[in-house]
Amino acid sequence: MTRLRQAALPGFELGDYIRESVAFLREHEPPEGFFVGFSGGKDSIVTLALCRLAGVRHTAFYSCTRIDPPEVVRHIRREYPEVVWLYPRMSMWEGVRRYGPPLRYRRWCCDMLKKQPARLHPLKHRVMGLRAEESARRAARPRIEAFRGQTVYKPIFSWPEWAVWEAVEALGLSCPPLYDEG
Repeated sequence: MTRLRQAALPGFELGDYIRESVAFLREHEPPEGFFVGFSGGKDSIVTLALCRLAGVRHTAFYSCTRIDPPEVVRHIRREYPEVVWLYPRMSMWEGVRRYGPPLRYRRWCCDMLKKQPARLHPLKHRVMGLRAEESARRAARPRIEAFRGQTVYKPIFSWPEWAVWEAVEALGLSCPPLYDEG
């Protein structure tokens, strides 16, 4: 794997990011355990690994949209068999017929295909692999958010992309082959 690697800031090496995230998860662990949002992407793969390292109670869930790349679907089935699969009430194509195509200002698809299947699950403490570096909009939000009766925790919120890739390599994690195929 060829990855862009930046120099770490003083005091911020991979081990620092991992220790801080593990402590964060342990500090906020609810008695019933965490619901871990799992997409099969690098960020959610590292987030799940951190939950395991922290030793916190958790269950990982994948919202299967039925339009995900087949390589990702096969990878999740093969490498992460413990992940629970959730399915939306309607398909993408039914949604297009009902709501029209997803547009920048009308993004119904993520809510209907990814969030809706998980919304009614009884585990209300959610761990997500969201990072501030991904967008200014995400960066403006807090590391812990509460809404609609759920609390979302973001253990890798402050991680730069290089740290995610180093964690994948250092922890021997498996990512879908699409990352290496462009």
